[in-house]
Amino acid sequence: MPPKKSKAKAAKKEKSGKGSSEGDVEKRLEDLDISDDNGTDGDDDDCSKPVRKNKFQAFGSDDDVENSEGSEKESKGDDAVKEVTATKKVSHKEKKLMKKQFEYQKQLESLNKGKTSSDGDQFTVSQADKSAAQQMQLENAIDIKVDNFSISARGKDLFVNASLTITAGRRYGLVGPNGHGKTTLLKHIANRSLKIPPNIDVLLCEQEVVADDTPAVEVVLKADVKRTELLAEQKILEEDAARGNLKNQDRLSEVYEELQLIGADSAEARARRILAGLGFTREMQDRATKQFSGGWRMRVSLARALFLEPTLLLLDEPTNHLDLNAVIWLDNYLQVWKKTLLVVSHDQSFLDNVCTDVIHLDNQKLFYYRGNFSQFKKMYVQRRKEMIKEYEKQEKKIKQMKASGMSSKTALQ
Repeated sequence: MPPKKSKAKAAKKEKSGKGSSEGDVEKRLEDLDISDDNGTDGDDDDCSKPVRKNKFQAFGSDDDVENSEGSEKESKGDDAVKEVTATKKVSHKEKKLMKKQFEYQKQLESLNKGKTSSDGDQFTVSQADKSAAQQMQLENAIDIKVDNFSISARGKDLFVNASLTITAGRRYGLVGPNGHGKTTLLKHIANRSLKIPPNIDVLLCEQEVVADDTPAVEVVLKADVKRTELLAEQKILEEDAARGNLKNQDRLSEVYEELQLIGADSAEARARRILAGLGFTREMQDRATKQFSGGWRMRVSLARALFLEPTLLLLDEPTNHLDLNAVIWLDNYLQVWKKTLLVVSHDQSFLDNVCTDVIHLDNQKLFYYRGNFSQFKKMYVQRRKEMIKEYEKQEKKIKQMKASGMSSKTALQ
């Protein structure tokens, strides 16, 4: 009789262990806090519309650390290109690439005006050094590959020897428990604290636009600094020509050609289409930003980011502050996004429709899965089961070896 009792007890314990393992997987998925709730709620503006609920409505509430030290920014232009070419022989293609980088830097400086960072937020970032050959490859890379980086904030380790891999043209969803560093990672990518290839322009949409007298559509259009500068130059040259000064006719022709190449004539129509998709009527598009609530100014900021079309667009909870129609529009718009996207969201439907890949932040490291969020869940559950099965197999082997008289140290080897 006693042996039977012991066997029953062991069976019960084994059953309990399996339940615990399955519960661990379920809990880890719950910790991601991805909601498939399609309910509606009220907006905070006089132009209120139904809003799809997210469990966390505050924009950027994902992390316990909100601000990081901004990267040092320098104003550069054609003079900088000339300065470099005066000391180093470069090809026409390289000159063109340098000029493009400088122009985009000016756009980022324009977008970042007025931003502040908290001196109390201190980050420590470390990453593996690159060899001269690797550094040369980095210069022309279109993909992002950062190996063995670590990030800590106020003594808390957020990433430890993690690796970041982003392939050009894919749309990534970044998921993981709240407060574990998702927003921090986006900011460090945007600030280039991590080694991002120089020819990849990065834009993080994180702050609402300034509340002033500028109409919403103008805020979006002015984000394209090159177009704005060319139009200003065109106006001056045309005024000179009207006064009979024809010495700058060649330059005026060049300006016309450059404006045509960047599609300046269609820019306003494109900006208005994006704003309309995000819920702005024609009258609202021409309204000063100071007349909008913070939620609507956040929509203007999102419209501006979409209008700029950076090589890598970073979005942190983009569906917050959006009504259901705007979420559906953004969903459809990003499904055909041709460039690279990295998005943090708690909306499962959005992640399923938009993402081609999922990056899972787990135990201070990043794990990669092809497919959308639903596919990730299936693969993650399978991966955890395999890990648990392997762990139990090892445990059983150790017990058997111990039972045969082997020491614990030898059994673990």
